[in-house]
Amino acid sequence: SGKLSFRFAMVLATISGRVDSKDISYAFGIAGSFAGRYKIKPKSELFFALFAGRATSHFIDMFNGKNQDMAFDPSTKSFRPLNTYSGYIAFEQALPLNLSTSLSFGMATIPNKDFQMDEAYNFSYNALLNVFWAPADGARIGLEYANGQRFDKGPFRGIANRVSMLIYYDF
Repeated sequence: SGKLSFRFAMVLATISGRVDSKDISYAFGIAGSFAGRYKIKPKSELFFALFAGRATSHFIDMFNGKNQDMAFDPSTKSFRPLNTYSGYIAFEQALPLNLSTSLSFGMATIPNKDFQMDEAYNFSYNALLNVFWAPADGARIGLEYANGQRFDKGPFRGIANRVSMLIYYDF
C-alpha cells in the first residue's frame, strides 16, 4: 500500500589515533542505521531513525569533526573506541493554504569510559518545531524553533534555544 518504507544501512571503518609520532592506536568501527517513513493519512507522515555504532560517531552530523570516535586512556597510553547511539522521531502535517508543520525529537549518547574527563560529552536531546509556507512553485518560507540540551560526564550541561528563518526559491 506504500504506507511504510524503510532503509537499513551498515558501515565498516577503521580509525586511528596518534599518541606521539611513533605510537598509533587503531580501532575497527562498525555501525548500523535503520530509518523509515510511515504515511499515517494522505497529509500526515511519521519519520524515524535509529543509529548504533562503535568508533563511528563521525557518521552522525552533530559529531562530525568533534573527535568523538575514540578516547585516550592514560593507563594504557592508547586510544579506545567509543560507542554511539542516536535516534529521532518526527511528525509532519500538511495544512491548508500551502502550509505544513513538523515536530521532531532526537537524542544521542556516547556512554563515557571511567578514564574520560568530566567535560566529555555524554548525552543530548533536541526538539524542533517547523512551519513552512509555499507561496509559489519552487518557493518556500520557513520558521523554526529549536531547543536542545547537552549533558557531560561531570556536572556540566548546556541549554540552547534558537529561532531560524529560511527563504528560498528554485529557478
